[in-house]
Amino acid sequence: MGRRESAMVTCLPFKIDIAGADNKFVAYQAGCRFQIAAFEAGEDLHQKTADAAAKLLGRPFTRKEAKPINHGLNYRLGARAAASKWNCTEKMAKELIDGVYFRLNPEIRRVFHEDVRSGLVTRGSVLTNVFGRSRRFFPRISRDKKGQLEPDNATWNEGCNWLGQSPVAHVVNVWGILPIYELPKFRLIDLLNQIHDEIDGQIPLSLGWIKIAELLRGIVAELEGTVSIRGRTCQVKAGVQVGTKRAPNWGPGMPEVSMQGNVVAVAQRLKLCWEG
Repeated sequence: MGRRESAMVTCLPFKIDIAGADNKFVAYQAGCRFQIAAFEAGEDLHQKTADAAAKLLGRPFTRKEAKPINHGLNYRLGARAAASKWNCTEKMAKELIDGVYFRLNPEIRRVFHEDVRSGLVTRGSVLTNVFGRSRRFFPRISRDKKGQLEPDNATWNEGCNWLGQSPVAHVVNVWGILPIYELPKFRLIDLLNQIHDEIDGQIPLSLGWIKIAELLRGIVAELEGTVSIRGRTCQVKAGVQVGTKRAPNWGPGMPEVSMQGNVVAVAQRLKLCWEG
């Protein structure tokens, strides 16, 4: 069943995601002070980037503009590709890349990108992520103007993508989907889809709101946890969205429901959301 199809009218559709986890994994692997400070203070990274960019550029800069910069430049998006993606000139893209992003986050280039480069030209071109999972790459290796060994850009970018995003796959599949399949307490959940950092499913309304709340809180408890990276503790957080009686599907605009508080409070919020 696709994410935009309707759930059975007797079920509550839900999706649980760990949105932003790849940004966190990159930031902690790089030791990026700007981003880690935002995460540990509970701030919105994209808004913080937008505010800082506005000061550096001397003009308004929105969260919507900042989000693709944070995502793309973690993975070595170049100025030409950035200009096309961001619908701006190549000159403006270079200004955003060097004058904003890497000015705020120098460790991403100096540590994270450099670690990937080093791994691709040594150690048998094998990269290992924060969970100990490894992957071998097959780069074309040459020397740059300074005589330093360097992989081809496509493989270098792919390595950055894998090192940042493969931990997300581990969390979703090992911490999330595996328990749903294997633990008896989750047997009443219908697991329908998994899209990158998101799990989609449905729960029979006949179970009652208390039981539904217990199940959703249980999945969140499995998905959330901590990972030690470079001597720091990286926290993985999960958010829950549910369908409503008027829109029992997995389309855009599903309201988010907090899992904080006791199970009765969560059950009441779920009921109000469904009926609203």
